[in-house]
Order: sequence, then C-alpha cells, then structure tokens
Amino acid sequence: MITELLRARYDLRDKAASAHWLDNLFAKVRGDVARERSLRYLRQWGDEFWMTTETRMKEITEKVEHKLSGSIEASIAFAKAKVGAVEDLTDSERHEVISRGSEVINAIQLRELSELLDFLNEDVFNDPRRPYYLALDKLDEEWVASVSRNKLIRALIEEIKAFRKVGNVKIVIVLRDDLLERVYDETRDGGFQQEKYEAYYARVSWSEEELISLVEKRVNEVFRHKYLGAQIELNQIFPSERSTSPLAYILERTFNRPRDAISYVNHCLLLAEGRQRVSWQVIREAEDKYSKGRLKSLFDEWLSSYPSLQRVTRILDGIGESFTRSALTEVALNDLAASLSDRGYVDEVGRLCEALLLPETRRTMADLASASLWLLYHTGVIGVKMSPESPFYWSYRGGEDLTHGDMKRATMFRVHKMFWRALHVKTNQAWNTPES
Repeated sequence: MITELLRARYDLRDKAASAHWLDNLFAKVRGDVARERSLRYLRQWGDEFWMTTETRMKEITEKVEHKLSGSIEASIAFAKAKVGAVEDLTDSERHEVISRGSEVINAIQLRELSELLDFLNEDVFNDPRRPYYLALDKLDEEWVASVSRNKLIRALIEEIKAFRKVGNVKIVIVLRDDLLERVYDETRDGGFQQEKYEAYYARVSWSEEELISLVEKRVNEVFRHKYLGAQIELNQIFPSERSTSPLAYILERTFNRPRDAISYVNHCLLLAEGRQRVSWQVIREAEDKYSKGRLKSLFDEWLSSYPSLQRVTRILDGIGESFTRSALTEVALNDLAASLSDRGYVDEVGRLCEALLLPETRRTMADLASASLWLLYHTGVIGVKMSPESPFYWSYRGGEDLTHGDMKRATMFRVHKMFWRALHVKTNQAWNTPES
C-alpha cells in the first residue's frame, strides 16, 4: 500500500526516478536516525515503485522466504520441508517454524514500519489540500489460494488501522457482507470482538431515487451506442403506471443494489428489442429469467459460508408468498435432512442434518426448521415478522440480527419478491395486466 501511494504522490514511473527520489530524501534527513532507518526499510522492501503490484509482492515474498530459510536451515523441520515432507512435521517442529517465522516478520517490520508511517504523515502526505485515497476491490476473486485469502484480508484490515495515523491518506477496502463474515469466522482468535470493528465501516446503501437515476444513466449508455440524439427518459420506453410504476415494480424485486436493478432492466431491454417500448408483458416475461439468475447468484455468493443454502431453499418451492412456520412440513424437513446428512457440508444446517441421524441424538426437526429459516433470513431469501404489529425484518436492509430462537417465536415469514418466479411462489399477483 505504501509503495502504491508513493508512486502516485511522486509519479515514480521508472528505476531512475525512484533512485533519484530516494537519494534526495536520504540527503535531506541525514543525521536523523529514525528517518534514515525508515528510508532504509523502504529501500529494502519497496523502492521499485515502477514495477507492477504483482511483481513487487513476489519480490517481497521471496525476501521473506529467504530470511525464514536462513533462520531455520539448521533444524530438522527445514530438512523435512526441503524434501517435501511438511505433513510429517511434529507439533514441536511446527511450533518452531511458526515461532521463527514470527521473529523474522517482527524483525523486519515492527519498529521500522511504525517509524515509516510517522515519516509519511509528517513529511510526505502532509498537505491537507492534497488528500490521497487508495481503494482495494475484487478481494472476493481468486487472487490467492482460498485457504490463505481470508487471513490476508484480515491482516489487511488490521493494517488499515495502523494507517490511520497518516492523516491525509484514506485506504478503503470494498467488501461484501458475506465475505467479511467469512473473514471473521475463519480468523477469529482469543479476545476477538467484532463490534470493535464497526467504527471502521461505511455501509453502502442506495435510495430508490439513486437507483432510478442509475438505471436511467445505464439505459442512456446502452442507447448511446446505437443512436445519436437527446437524452432518453425512462417514461419514454417503459409503460404507463398501473397499480404501481414499472420502476417501483422492478426495484421491489431487488436487494436495493445496482447490480440487481441493472440485471432486471437488461433482461427487459433484451426482450423488447425491435419494439417501440418495454411493455408490462415484457417486464413480466423478463422477471422469469431475472429471478432464476438472481437465485443462482445468491447461491454463488454464499457458497463458501453456506454450501447447504441451495438445498435449503428448495423447501420453499411452491410455498405461499407469506407463510407460517407450520408450512415447513415434517415430510419436507425429513427430505432435507436425508439429502444433506451424507454430503459432508460444513455449515450449521449440514452438521445438524448429520446429527439428526445419530441413534441417540437430542436434535429435532424443530431445530432443523429454525436453522433453515435463520439461514434463509440471513441470506435475504425471506423476511421475518416477530409479532402481528411489527413490520417484516429483512437482513439486506440492515434488519435485526435475529437468532434461531427468534425463528421459533416469529409469527410470519415472507419470501422476497426477487425469488417468487424462481421458487414458483403462490401469490395474489394478478398477471393479466393489459398490454401497454
């Protein structure tokens, strides 16, 4: 992160510019022990600013590996690792490698990195009129082996806390809720308190007006490549209002996210190709493909955390748009338990299904119903009503952090409209709106 920021700050594009910049800095701080130490650290670990991020990361990794090898090369653990017998390391040998690795990293970074951050704050990024921002996105992609990814993201979050001392630099990590949840679950250690991280969050939400504006810009961008002329307003291509407006109908079938709204509108435009307007009939026809696509995307989003979600969601097939807990029949729950019990799913529902088949189990089908309803609520498939007077809570709207016990006390559940078509939900929706 430091090298990316410095490259942007001083426009360091080649080796000569980088060397010249560092030489000038050394000359300016000569005699200041802490500053000189910071610059030596920078020269050792990140002075090649003109290189790509991938190349720099590879070089840093190789340096750390070399230092670690030198630290343990006389040990039995090193000999085993060299011949590829890492799995044969004893617990004490593994502890030795971890201990020496920590010593290497600490020797490399602790004091020098802290002093470097002080230097950046006081001497580099010290102009309040020139703030710098570094955004890190696409962390859910396969940029590193999945076994290490969540640990690296957690380390990245911790480093951002250290960067807060650099006043004119802000580092922003873009993470989906499901990925952040996995990071915490898989890196949770003694003393970890998730609520302490809340102060670092800036949750992104979209109003209906913002989403409509975004859709309008998207439509104009599509039409710009085909036609020349004035801006297109949505009411020029969408039908007139019936019991609701076309855009309100579409947004009701989203999680209030741009990707959902754009996906639905794209399906509409594709089906309406060659016509003068998008009709209500087209909107309804597009909903079928849109709903199935969003359900598949939901499974993909939550696959790592809840591999049983796809099978659990099938218990809603053909259910009413609003239903009570009793709608989950004994037959449906037994089928669910049988289908998941031998799949080796590592999430809670999968483990519960395995436990249900044990001879002396204390778990019940009621437990499975609660766990399934909680999972469906947590992932946004259903909303939950806790009393006749209360509204429906939806997790994607920042709703209540409900528990399995809450699922037992809830008075009503409702399937999100996004999934009505995909799950063949029985609704009171009238589908005979006249063509317009």
